[in-house]
Amino acid sequence: MRVLRLLLLTIPLVLTGCATGNTEYRAGLVLHQNPDFSFHIPPGWRPAKASDWTSFGANQRPLQKLNDYGKAEFQRMGAAELARHPAVLISSRGSWIDVQFAVNQGIKYSRDYVLTDGEKQAIWQNLDRTLVAAASNTDKPRFSLNFMDVLTFGPNTLLKVNFNREDQRGLTVWTVLGFYGTRHVVTVSHCGLPHAPSEGVEGLDVIAQSFRFESEQVVVQPVAAATTLVAAVSSSEWQQPQVWKPGYEWAYRYESPTGKGTYVWSMDREEIVDGVPHYVIKTGTREIFHRKSDFASTRETLDGVVVLSTKPSRLQLVWPLKIGKTWEQTYVEERPKTRQTLERVDTVTVEAEETVTVPAGTFKTLKVVYRNKKTGTIRYEAWYSLEVKQVVKLRENLETGTRTRELIAFKLR
Repeated sequence: MRVLRLLLLTIPLVLTGCATGNTEYRAGLVLHQNPDFSFHIPPGWRPAKASDWTSFGANQRPLQKLNDYGKAEFQRMGAAELARHPAVLISSRGSWIDVQFAVNQGIKYSRDYVLTDGEKQAIWQNLDRTLVAAASNTDKPRFSLNFMDVLTFGPNTLLKVNFNREDQRGLTVWTVLGFYGTRHVVTVSHCGLPHAPSEGVEGLDVIAQSFRFESEQVVVQPVAAATTLVAAVSSSEWQQPQVWKPGYEWAYRYESPTGKGTYVWSMDREEIVDGVPHYVIKTGTREIFHRKSDFASTRETLDGVVVLSTKPSRLQLVWPLKIGKTWEQTYVEERPKTRQTLERVDTVTVEAEETVTVPAGTFKTLKVVYRNKKTGTIRYEAWYSLEVKQVVKLRENLETGTRTRELIAFKLR
C-alpha cells in the first residue's frame, strides 16, 4: 500500500498543460495565486521571456541544424512551451528552471521519512513509463535515474529526483523538487547546460529553503528556518526618518477571517502634494502618499482617483523614537467615492524593542501600539525595522476580526 500511494507522486512530476492562476515577479520573489505559493528567485536567475527560448543551453544543439524557417517555428513552439508553465526562470548562462502544479492526492512525508530501495525502484519505473509516454512519437527519449531522496530544507520536507534524459537534443540532466501542501503539489525542475549539467543547480537550494504555501498548510510540521539575527540597534539610530528610494520593494503576506494572500509595496517616486514633498508607494493600481519628512500618510488613490484623504496627515511615527514615547493625534478620514467622513483620535505608544521572526528573516524592531483614545482599545500594532526601513509585522483589529501581515521579502537597492 505504501508503494502504491507513492506511485501517485509521479503524476505532477511530468504534468503538462496550460498554466492557470496568476504569477507576479516582485521584490525578488515568484508570487503565484490560485494556488497561492511563493519562493525567492535565486541569485543569477531572472524570469524568462518568450524571446529567451533560443538562449536556453539545452536548445543549442537542435538550433544548429535548423534553417531560418525552422528556427522561426522552433521559436514559436518555445513561446507556447513557456506559456504552459506558471513560471520559468533562466540563469545568466542559459540554464532552465520551470514550475508546475497539480492536485495533491494524499501524498505527505514526515521529516524522518526514508525511501527504501524497493520504493525508489517502483517509483522510478512508473515515472520512466510516464515520461516516455508523454514524449513525442518522433523523438522517444531514454531516461536513467541518478538519485531520489526525501530531504528537509528549513520548514520544507520535499522529494528530490535527479535523472538523465537522452533525445534529439542530446544528454540533459534534470533535477526535480516536489513540494506538498494539503491541496496541491508544486514541482520545480532544473535543467543545466549540455557541457555543464550542474550550472545553476544551487539555485534549487534557495528555492527549497524559501518556498511557502500562502493559502494552505504544509503537510508536515514546520521548524524554524535558520536565520541571521540582525545586530541590535541602539536608540541613537531612531533619531530621524530613513530615506526611501525608487526601486525599494517590500512583499507581504496577510491573513484574516475573510481571506489570505500576498501583495507588494513598491517605492515608485517622489511627488509634491499641496507644496509638500511626498513618497509614493505603489501596490497594483493603488498609490499611497507618505510625507517625506516623517512618513505621515496623506492620501491614497486608485487608478489615479483619490479614494482616501487624511487631514491632517496621519502620524504613524513621531521622531525621534524611544521606548515609552507617547503622542496623540486627531485627524479626519475622508472617502470621496462613498462620501464618508470619520474623525479619529489616536493615542500611540512606542512600547518595546522586540526581536521578531517573519518569513523574510529575524529583525530587531520597535513595537508601536495605536489605540482608540476614547475607548482604550487597540486599533493595531506595528513592528518597525531600521534594516528593512519599513514595518515587518502588522496586527490590526478590524470589525471582521484580526488581520495579520508579515514581511516575506524586501529589496533595498
